[in-house]
Amino acid sequence: MDVMSLFRRPKVYVTRRIPQKGVDVLLRDCDVSMWDSENTVVRGELLYNVAGVDAILCMANDIIDSVVLDAAGSNLKVVATMCNSLDDIDVEACNKSGIRVLSCPNLCSEGKADLTVSLMLLTLKRAATDPRNLTVGYSVTNSACWEKCANQIFGIYGLNTTGETIAKRLKEVGVNSIIAFDSNSNKLWNNVESSVKVVDFADLLTQSDVLCICDQNADKSNTRFNKDAFKQMKTNAVIVVGENGLSENLDYISLYEALRDGKFLAAGINSCNQGPVPFQYPLSGLHNCVFLPQTQESAFDVRHKTSVAVASRLLTELKYVQASN
Repeated sequence: MDVMSLFRRPKVYVTRRIPQKGVDVLLRDCDVSMWDSENTVVRGELLYNVAGVDAILCMANDIIDSVVLDAAGSNLKVVATMCNSLDDIDVEACNKSGIRVLSCPNLCSEGKADLTVSLMLLTLKRAATDPRNLTVGYSVTNSACWEKCANQIFGIYGLNTTGETIAKRLKEVGVNSIIAFDSNSNKLWNNVESSVKVVDFADLLTQSDVLCICDQNADKSNTRFNKDAFKQMKTNAVIVVGENGLSENLDYISLYEALRDGKFLAAGINSCNQGPVPFQYPLSGLHNCVFLPQTQESAFDVRHKTSVAVASRLLTELKYVQASN
């Protein structure tokens, strides 16, 4: 190994703005550059800024493919993501180049699951206690709201670790019927409970009283949750968007129109995770669209802890690779 490389601080490129606590972890031993925006990095900027870096810390919807790896060059040793899924990373190309890929730790999945279940209950309570919902026969007394929840059919889109944790949390609060679907037919939960029924996409739409979206679509050219999908849902159904970064799988304009026109009852959107919510301003003006309150505690629990955990793993991996060489 080149003696000078022993004294060189590794370079890390972060594809989007992350909490400062995560940046501080990296800055202990690395030089850090960042796309200073909440929006997805422009492709040209990504290719330009990864040149010569030792590691890339990416987010949801950041495509890390062979073109990006070639632009980074031979110094690139680690690609880490704050996203729960590796769908946007060409893992095979990374493996061929000897680049280690780090996924988001379970801390992120558990935090997202807890917030998503809280959002489900908040949205259901808001819908159940809204007098405007008397016309669809949904409004109930506040004391009966939680008992009604347990008897509904909860649908989960996405057989990832977040979806699995959500299913477990729902069972813990007394939900009796849970169905699930994933666009990858070969994907199964490692510890899926026998009480969770795997169904096809059409049944997920038509049977769910509460439908939670917590994963991307494997086919990025096809938006699953669009105008046609919303037409198939029950008129008293509730849809919950478990995290941001799902714009390729969810048509937010059609979501707005469906809520405005009463195609289904209500929607809950988690706006605490990375990235802005598309079409957020019009959606926030609807009485039947609920945004998870962005309290300081929830923001810290999800984004700050996740950024620190991912940054720490990335730093540890870089030190290991450097020591091995």
